[in-house]
Order: sequence, then C-alpha cells, then structure tokens
Amino acid sequence: MISVPRTLRRFRHVALPRPAEPSIALFHQIRWRLTIWYSGILAATLLILGIALYGQVRSNLLDPIDSGLRSAAQSRAQAWLIFPDGPCNDHPGADALLTACFDPNGNIIGANNIAAQLPDFMQRSVVVAALRSGSATDTIVVRHLGSVERYSLRVSDPQTGETVGVVEVGTLVSDRLNALQTLLSYLLKFGLLGLVCAAVGGLFLAGRSLLPARLAYVRQRDFISDASHELRTPLTMLRADADVLLRDRNNLQPDQVDILEDIVLEAAHMSSLANNMLDLARLDAGQEHIEEDVVDLSELAQQITRRASHLATAADISIREEVGGAVLVVGDQTLIERVALILLDNAIKYNAPQGQVRLRVRRDGTWAIFEVEDTGIGISPEHLSHMGERFFRVDKARSRASGGAGLGVAIAQSIAVRLGGSLRLTSEQGKGTVAALYLPAADPAGVAPH
Repeated sequence: MISVPRTLRRFRHVALPRPAEPSIALFHQIRWRLTIWYSGILAATLLILGIALYGQVRSNLLDPIDSGLRSAAQSRAQAWLIFPDGPCNDHPGADALLTACFDPNGNIIGANNIAAQLPDFMQRSVVVAALRSGSATDTIVVRHLGSVERYSLRVSDPQTGETVGVVEVGTLVSDRLNALQTLLSYLLKFGLLGLVCAAVGGLFLAGRSLLPARLAYVRQRDFISDASHELRTPLTMLRADADVLLRDRNNLQPDQVDILEDIVLEAAHMSSLANNMLDLARLDAGQEHIEEDVVDLSELAQQITRRASHLATAADISIREEVGGAVLVVGDQTLIERVALILLDNAIKYNAPQGQVRLRVRRDGTWAIFEVEDTGIGISPEHLSHMGERFFRVDKARSRASGGAGLGVAIAQSIAVRLGGSLRLTSEQGKGTVAALYLPAADPAGVAPH
C-alpha cells in the first residue's frame, strides 16, 4: 500500500483546488462569456461610430483647406502665364497664403514676402512630386509657425504643352490639426471609460440574469438526485421479486418466464441508469467524496485488463497492454478505475468483430495519460463534438441493445474534471477511437511506501 506524505497533500491542495460547488464555476464561466461578448460588440460599435465621427469632422475641417489651396494655385498659375515676369511676387490685394514658384528644374525663382522668410517652406519634395505627377500635397512643420499644408501645381504652356514651372501655395493648419488631435484623444478616453463601465455593468447584469437559470439548474440537479435515490429501492425490490418468481420457472408458462426475464433485464437497466444519474448529480454538486490515494496507472491497466478479459473474449476482441514503468497520480482510486472501465467497456462494445483494444500508459511532462484505443466503428466529426453530453448516443439502436444510456462518457468526463484532469477523444470514422484520460502526474520522489 502506498500513502501520501503531508507535503505532497499540501502541494496537491495548492496546485489543484477543487471547488465545493462545480456549478459555480460553470455559471461563472457563462457569466464572463456573456460579458465578453457584450463588451466586444459594444467596442466594435463604438469603434465604427468613432471612426465615422472622426472622419466626418476631419473632412469638414480640412476639405475647405484643400479646395482653397487648389483654387489659389490655379489662380497663380494663370497669372504666371499672363505675367511671366516676377511670378509669385507680392502684389496689391494679395492674400496671406504662402506662395513660391519654381522653374522646371525645381529651382526657386520667386516667392512672396511671407514664404521668403521661411526656408522650411521651400523644401523641394512636394515640387519634385508635382513635376512628376502634375500636382502634389503634403503637410510639414515650419519652425516658429507650426503645421503648414502645401499644394504644388505644375504649370504648362497651353500652346506648346511645355512645363513652365511649379506653383506652390501653403497655409497654416496647426489649429485644425490640434482640434482633430483633441477630438481623437477625447474619443479614446471616453470610449475606453464607457467600455469599462459597460463591462462592469454587463458583468453585474449577466450575473443577475443567470440567477433564475442557476436556480433552475440546482433544482433540476436536486430533483434528479432525489428521484434517482428514491427509484433505487423499488427497482431493487422489483428485480428481487422477479428473480424469486423465476426460481420456480418450471411451474410457469413459457410466456410468463419471458415476461419475468424482461422485467429483470429492464429493472437492471433502470437501476444502472438511476445509479449513473445519482452519481452525475453528486459530481455536479461536488458531493462525491474524493480520496487521495497514490495510484499506479500501469498497474491499474493490468488489473482492468484481467477483469475485462472475459467480456472481450465473448465479443471476440483482443486486448493488448502497452505499459512501461510506474506512472503515478494522486487521486481517488475507485473513481479512476471507474473511468478506465468505462473507456474499456466502450472500446469493446463499439469495436469491430475480431478487433483489438490497446491500453497505453505514459507520462508527458506534468501529465499522466491513460489511453484506450480501439479498431472499431469510430465517431464522425459532427458527433465527436457532442461526446460527453448526457444521454447522447451516436447509434441509439446499438447503444440500447448493449445496455447503454449515453451517460458513460459524461460520467468519465465529470470524474476527470473533479480529479483535476480532462478526458480527450479523437476518432476517425471506420478506423477507431482513442480515449485519453489526462491526470496530474505525481512525483515518485514525493511518494513514500507505507
């Protein structure tokens, strides 16, 4: 016999906390999912509205600037063609726009008084772009002035089509860009604040809205537990009475014997169903007592292989073990053994004639893995995602004939979760199924023989 040292028990309680009420974790997860979905939809809505608002305001602020610069550049281009001497120089009635003119090589040939005092405005990047494409615009930062939007227009002789030069105009846009920056800052701040408030409120409302569902869930679970418990005694009595009558089968009519045998079979099936439902209700409520034994999965595989050998032989199925050294876990040996038997029983029931079942035990990092692989009918992808749902059966006729009620995998999955692990199923239709029980592995150095 192997016992668990106190240090290992303390580690297990810290590493694998077990909630007293599993439904709390279930509804807590649903609550957070609802909040995340609500917050995500709200965030997407705010983002779309914010982008639309920012784009509209930007258009209202900057579009008049763009159109004004284009009109001014075209006006100065026309004046240049009419009065080629001294282009872009100041003249009476000139506006306050920055203006400069360049020859076809990009050299400055004239500028108004304001532009002449700002060397940054004379940068040739926008002029080169205009010579290449006909027009160009950009925004630069001019020292002692701020942000300036520039527009350059290539001027061509209308008769010969030769390039005369480039007219560049510009105007200060710092106030409008600052207004856009302020708007963007407010949108981000108030949007994030609103999203946080909505998430908190959504979390509260989700919790309140789930209260009736949780109450119904608890009542349903309690009803199943109470009904299953109350059914066990009359079903046991019914089966016992039928067995007593069958002892005197020689004095009964053949049809009466058949009826009594059917009663025994159905009573056994209903008793098994009631026991399974009661176990699931206890697991859901966290009322199943969990022992802390050190279990060697390799030894467990050998034990259940011996126990299932007669069932496998009757079904013309061969069982093969693939185990190595000891693979230890800390948990309830009875529950772990029950999961292993459920997986092995399914592998035998849903196998092909003369099929094989392989039991593998291995360790992968911090996980101890107990695998049962069969060469049976397999599970289609659309059904695989539903495995573990209660009363779900892929082949209802075959499951009913073999005594299945669709609760075996659900029980195995619930037990795996209660033990701090998980149950994973992979399958390919027509080729077989692999059911793997993952449990936290125990360190052999921390286990002392008793």
